[in-house]
Amino acid sequence: MVSLQSQDRMSQMLVSVTDDMTRMQDWLEGGEDEAANSIPRWLERLEASYTMEDLRSSHHETAQVNKSPSVEFF
Repeated sequence: MVSLQSQDRMSQMLVSVTDDMTRMQDWLEGGEDEAANSIPRWLERLEASYTMEDLRSSHHETAQVNKSPSVEFF
């Protein structure tokens, strides 16, 4: 179960990054994207795709998530 949870989380992160890269490529090719004209708005949209609170905390360097030896399923 731990391996499956880890793989699911990695898959979610890769989907977020892949989607963001696709949006960037579309914008570079002339696609309309209002958020692409503003770096803070682009980053807000990317952050909104994060699936776990520890990613948000790490992104903003605001908090350290306590790690425990137990497994938390979501």
